[in-house]
Amino acid sequence: MLLLAGVVAGLGGYLRTLEHRRRVAVTETQRAERLAMAADLHDFVAHHVTGILVQTQVAQLLATTEPERLAKILKDVEHSATAALASMRRTVGLMREVPASGDTDRNPAGDLAALPELVEGFCGPVGPRAALRRDPSVPDGLPHEVQAAAHRVVQEALTNVRRHAADATEVTVGLTYDGRALEVTVRDDGRGGTRLPQAARGGGFGLVGLAERVTALGGELRTGPRSGRRGWEVLAILPVEKAS
Repeated sequence: MLLLAGVVAGLGGYLRTLEHRRRVAVTETQRAERLAMAADLHDFVAHHVTGILVQTQVAQLLATTEPERLAKILKDVEHSATAALASMRRTVGLMREVPASGDTDRNPAGDLAALPELVEGFCGPVGPRAALRRDPSVPDGLPHEVQAAAHRVVQEALTNVRRHAADATEVTVGLTYDGRALEVTVRDDGRGGTRLPQAARGGGFGLVGLAERVTALGGELRTGPRSGRRGWEVLAILPVEKAS
């Protein structure tokens, strides 16, 4: 009896250790995602502030030589400043802790314009057919953080197709916009029976970070089997109103 009790106690301790490690891993993934959002914000604001500086210098030169061109330049300055401030207010509000160090090697986040290249690159010479279907209603000027999140959703979903549904023959990426939110869908027709080796599939926390980013923007992330069809679907709803 004492031996059995010892085994049970040891097993309980082991399971608690595993759960603790899982919670730590999730926390670190969420923290890394917030650091990525901060890096994205830095790149975006730096881009706009640099543009404002250049436009201001040009405006000073034109003030005495071609004053009729000032209105257009000042309008562009106003737009850049408004966009930068909106993203700063929204993204900084998500930062709940000051990180001890940053990841200076992180690549800049993508946007909607980068999606065609991302989808095309996913196909490759022997990969499944992949198509990007962007509804004409989707504007080019959506807030940067929304575009970055959309790009991240597609990137992670395509990565998961490779990891967990290597037998997929067709993948469809869809973008629609109803005036309030951008909807991103990634659907595949894989059965999930053909997978990469475990060592090549990563730690499995990609969706944790993705959900952190989407929900932090006030959005919703859904993943699961496709209704009435074989395959998997990832759906992200990213509200745009707050970023306006």
